Amino acid sequence: MKRLILKPKSSFSNPIQSDTLFGMLCWVLRYDKGEQTLIEFLQECQKGRAMVFSNAFPKDCLPFPLLPIRQFSPSKDIDIKSIKKKNFIKKDLLQNKINNVISQKTIKLLFEVSRSIPQEANEPTPHNTIDRLTSSTLRRGGLFFSDERFFAENHLLDLYFQNNSILDDNTVIDYVEAIGKAGYGKDASTGKGQFIVTEKNDIEFSYSDCNAFMSLSLGILSETDPRNGYYKLHTKYPKTGISNDKAVNEIPFKKPIAMIKEGSIFYDNPVKEIYGTIISNIHADPRIVHNGQILAYPLTVKEDAK
Repeated sequence: MKRLILKPKSSFSNPIQSDTLFGMLCWVLRYDKGEQTLIEFLQECQKGRAMVFSNAFPKDCLPFPLLPIRQFSPSKDIDIKSIKKKNFIKKDLLQNKINNVISQKTIKLLFEVSRSIPQEANEPTPHNTIDRLTSSTLRRGGLFFSDERFFAENHLLDLYFQNNSILDDNTVIDYVEAIGKAGYGKDASTGKGQFIVTEKNDIEFSYSDCNAFMSLSLGILSETDPRNGYYKLHTKYPKTGISNDKAVNEIPFKKPIAMIKEGSIFYDNPVKEIYGTIISNIHADPRIVHNGQILAYPLTVKEDAK
């Protein structure tokens, strides 16, 4: 498994999420090596030779586990509202202080999340609505706001990926760097979503002696994946990329998708590195798919915490 450390170079209109990043990588692959190579890459991913991203998290952090708080810790001293607002947890806390074990004995330590975790600042940014008939701003209702994510100058992000695909690791990293130069996600054409890769290193998680996993990605469970666990759903309204293909451009949106959020926990034994699936029938064009594969982080959930 690889970890890339990213440094934002502009504001972002949406967070870096695994499925969107995979889709953008597919477009870069198509422009670089042609549609036939992209088709072969996707077919191999569906057969098990997958290339799976995590979401991007603040450096040295992981998503906060989505746990039923009262069930795991019935103490009335815990401020549930403040815990629900937490999005990230220090990786060191999970790996070293509680040794990736969740139980009623360790749950209080889990909730002691460092306040020093860097967060992006969400600020409303004003925009004008253009009248397509006059090419000028509407006199009424012409002003609207959208949230924009700003980062401190020293803010860094961790991005993980597991690559068993027909692409080599260096090619994947080159494509991620190309996405960072062009801009990730919404409003990239106006300079949003730019980043650089500052560091690349190998990292290993131990998948032995554990009975559960936490999702590091937005995902869609396959028919054979475990269902017993704790999770939240996130509804996405994904778009296709910019293409010179008329059939794609005429319908730029895929169908809405309910996806498992990062931080969701499922029981399994043995635990694998990758779960989830790539789904089709998501667009009028049958060539278009959506990646819901999940990069798993191993955990042990003790019996007394179930």
